[in-house]
Amino acid sequence: MINYLKKLKTVLNFLIIISIVAVGMAACNKSGSNSLESPDNAENPKAKARKVLMVLVDGGYGAEIRKIAPPRMTDLSANSIFSYDGLNSVTNTTEVTNDQGWATLFTGVGPQKHQVFSDVSTNNFSKYPTLFTRLKGLSTNARSVVISSSAALANVIGNAATDKKLVANDVAAKDAALAELNTGNPDLLVVQFSSVDAAGMADGYLASSPSYKAAVLNIDGYVASILDAMSKRANAPNEDWMVVITSAKGNNIPYNPTGKPWSAFDDARHNNFLIMANPRFAFNSKEKPSVFPYYGTTNSYRIGNIAAASQRNAMVKDVDKYNFGSSGNFSVQCKVKVPSGGYYYPSFLGKRLAFNTSTGSHGWVFFLEADYWMANFNGASGTGGNAQAKGTKVSDNQWHTLNLVVVQGAGTTRTATVYTDGVKNGSTNIAGRILTTTAPFQVGWRDGSNGGDIQLTVTDVRIWDRALSDAEISNNFCRTDADLSDPNLLGFWPSTTVEYDAQDNPFFRDMTASGNHLFLKNPSIVSFSEATPNACPLVDDVAYKTVPQSVDVAMQIYLWMGYAIPQGWGLEGQSWIPKYIDVVE
Repeated sequence: MINYLKKLKTVLNFLIIISIVAVGMAACNKSGSNSLESPDNAENPKAKARKVLMVLVDGGYGAEIRKIAPPRMTDLSANSIFSYDGLNSVTNTTEVTNDQGWATLFTGVGPQKHQVFSDVSTNNFSKYPTLFTRLKGLSTNARSVVISSSAALANVIGNAATDKKLVANDVAAKDAALAELNTGNPDLLVVQFSSVDAAGMADGYLASSPSYKAAVLNIDGYVASILDAMSKRANAPNEDWMVVITSAKGNNIPYNPTGKPWSAFDDARHNNFLIMANPRFAFNSKEKPSVFPYYGTTNSYRIGNIAAASQRNAMVKDVDKYNFGSSGNFSVQCKVKVPSGGYYYPSFLGKRLAFNTSTGSHGWVFFLEADYWMANFNGASGTGGNAQAKGTKVSDNQWHTLNLVVVQGAGTTRTATVYTDGVKNGSTNIAGRILTTTAPFQVGWRDGSNGGDIQLTVTDVRIWDRALSDAEISNNFCRTDADLSDPNLLGFWPSTTVEYDAQDNPFFRDMTASGNHLFLKNPSIVSFSEATPNACPLVDDVAYKTVPQSVDVAMQIYLWMGYAIPQGWGLEGQSWIPKYIDVVE
């Protein structure tokens, strides 16, 4: 457990650092100094001509390439920035195609901007030109060559290349690349191979597939021949090549997650591999994070039998919202983190004037008893008495997801069932309890609570006017995102970002179209960041930027070749600054 916590701390710190770097990169994506300019030394003067060899291995699924370990590409990675966890895109598109991946690689923007989702017949290259077009405008002397068996790549994406060679197959592509290196003088040489993707489509994108593995190793042999030819060029001593090897996409298996949100890291169609190599680069492997923390800024609710000045809660201003009367179905969910201990009767969420049986206190609440939680229901005007459904232990300083589901049965039967972390706990019949009240929907302290002075966290609050099924709860309890298209979702308050209205009043936004925000009283704003099995947050840009992406490649090439990048280009990538093995810092 100690090792796990150390690892978690390391990953979280790393993610924070990456986020700072990413912000810095965004601020620096304007014309200016070149962050990839290598330091001078006697043996490698800046006078060497900067060139780029880019090899596209279509269908190179990073996770399986790692297992196959093609020898020449593996050797090349020893002097590179590389990743088997690279991403061709972080956009969840219906299709993931080679055309789409190539467009991302050569424009430096994602599908939402370059508009290639299936094939290049639809594109936005006029607004986001390709690398070939940009180079042509930057220098009339720069010679770019694209060799491909795809007309989409050679003639559309590579339309502005100095020389376009449309070939029949991978053997022809290899031979054309060798001829270009032997007799030509390219500044950017792009070679595309398609046989790995063909083998994957026919027999599976797996290291265990004989045809897929053979195709990868065969292309590795072609790469070896091309690299050897590059090193034997007559002018090789005066050239400084960066070699980029990558794929446009991973496999072709659609991914539909169950129980957690979609992530580009999980969708194997998005997993490519990326090598950016030079003999002077130090080994620099980039791997995806092993944990994805649940984090944000929220309120520390102070509840229990405490003075008014210390009471902290959040409430919806419209008291008529979320009344559920004496019949019908509804569901409620929240995540809580309660300090360890035993507590007696403090309530922390619900719609009820006070947590007692007096006149006018009808409604419902979630409350704590000992170290477990319960849902309590009271009748109209104090009649009908209390009915309770018992949950399980939550007072342990860990995150837990709580669900309440109310189902209208035959006759007057109305059953309330509670769930903890996706598991069904107790039920009770709440027939006769009228759950319409003038009390607001409220999180945190309410009148009538006992239990001393307690501070706890409540996030991910949701209300539906339908009954969730057992399967829905068990499959989705850890998620922190919600389906906002669900017409039965009445309110969703992630409660991980504090906002302020025009009068500077803090609130948690209701993400549904209803816009019934939770306004905070006596707020105590705190930040949190931790991994928990009971929260499956959306993977965000902070995590995605820990690995190289296809969108980074164009930026890396511009910088390597010595071109400043105007902010107006709107590139979305980040640069990866190498460490040089022959320079002492």
